[in-house]
Order: sequence, then C-alpha cells, then structure tokens
Amino acid sequence: LPSRQCELCKLLKRNVIYSLNKIWHREHFTCIRCNCRVGYDGRPFRKCRSNQNYPICIDCYMEEYHPKCGVCKKALRETCVKAMNKLWHRCCFMCTKCHSPFANGMFVIFKGKPYDIDCFYLTKYENEMIQVVNQGSSLTESIATAGIFPSFKICKSSCHFLHF
Repeated sequence: LPSRQCELCKLLKRNVIYSLNKIWHREHFTCIRCNCRVGYDGRPFRKCRSNQNYPICIDCYMEEYHPKCGVCKKALRETCVKAMNKLWHRCCFMCTKCHSPFANGMFVIFKGKPYDIDCFYLTKYENEMIQVVNQGSSLTESIATAGIFPSFKICKSSCHFLHF
C-alpha cells in the first residue's frame, strides 16, 4: 500500500485522490510547471518525464517535449510542414517578402529563406530593377527585353509593389 500522506505536503487528510501511484490532496495535484489543476476536474495531464512522480498538463508537456516551429519556436501541436530541414506551423511557413502562403506549396530558397516565385525574382534582381527605373526606361519594357525574368508577367498582387 502506498503511503497515506499527500505526496506534496506529507500531511494526512481526508479528501485525497490517488494518481501516479501516489496520494494527493486535491489542491496539490497540479502541473509541475504552471501549477494549474490537472485530473478529472482540471486539465488533462501526463506523467512528467523529468520527474515521474509529478503530473504535467498537456499544454506544458507539448511546450516542453514536442518539436518546435522553425519560425515562432512554439510547439507543433497539429499537422505541420516539413521544408528546408525544419518543421513549421502551416501558418508560419510563408514567403519571406510578402508573407503570403505558397501557391500549390511551391517555393524557392534564396539566401537560406523561402520565397514565392514572384518575390524571388523581385528580391534577386532588385538592384537591376532600380537601375532601370533610375534610367527613366519603362520598367516593364526594360525587364522584358533585358531577360531578367525568364517569362515576365506583371504581378497585380498588392504585395509586389516596388518601393524606390
């Protein structure tokens, strides 16, 4: 038989619960990290890996033991994206320049960061485009004839305005 003392305060008392092979006063059966109530009238819990005598709530367990997102560094709790040797929340994996999700999941890695195809070309050839504009030429005409974009088309998306 386990001890009749509360695992935390070591006092005998009525109104105890039995969990993790220990006796606890209800008010002492809390998450080892955040002190929230766990169990039947609190949050779901797991046995803490670092101290198996104590409970850890599911939220703290995920923050401590689940893989982290490559951008926000928070725990990955749902389906995630695996790209560039990292794991990402779906909402965190987006174009570095325009911060939009990737159409059809397609992206280009440039200088170690993900870009959609339009933003990749805008970023890669930004200096050349500035020179064209400064020379007074038509941007569309100059880019098309200079071959900067392999198949140039004007993007009508508001995220691709050029700021000079």
